Amino acid sequence: MALFDFSNNIRTHAYFVGAIVTIDTIVTLLFSSIWDQLPVPPEHAELYKNARMGILYSGLMSAIFAIIYWVGFLKRIRFCITMCIVFVGLGFIIQAIGLVIFIISLNFASTMIMIVVCGINAYVLLVLIQLRRAMLDGTLPDGEHV
Repeated sequence: MALFDFSNNIRTHAYFVGAIVTIDTIVTLLFSSIWDQLPVPPEHAELYKNARMGILYSGLMSAIFAIIYWVGFLKRIRFCITMCIVFVGLGFIIQAIGLVIFIISLNFASTMIMIVVCGINAYVLLVLIQLRRAMLDGTLPDGEHV
C-alpha cells in the first residue's frame, strides 16, 4: 500500500524513529529516578518499590534498544536492525494482548493509551522493516546510500 511506503524518504523516518526511541529512553529513566521522591503510603511501600524496579528495568531495556538501533542505523549493520525488528515485533504482540485485556476490563483510559502506544509501535515497525529492506538493496530510490 502506497500510504505506508516510506522508502522515498526512509532516512528521515529512520531519524524520527531514533528520536522517538531516544526520548522514550530518557523519559523512562528520568521517571524511574524521581519515583523515590513520590509520597508513599506505608501500606504500599513494597508495591512502590517493585514498581520502581520495573520502571528502571524498562528504562534499561529501552536504553539497550536505543543503542542497538542507533548502531545499526548509523553503522549500517543489518543484524542490529533485525534485532530491533524482533524486539519491536514481540513488544507489539505483548501490547496488543494488553490492549485486549484493557478492552475486556472496560478500562477506557488505559485502552486509549494502549491504542496510541500500539499505533506508535506499528509505525516504528514499518519504518524498521523498510529500513532493513533499503539496507539490503544498498541504495535508496533517489540514489543515496543508506
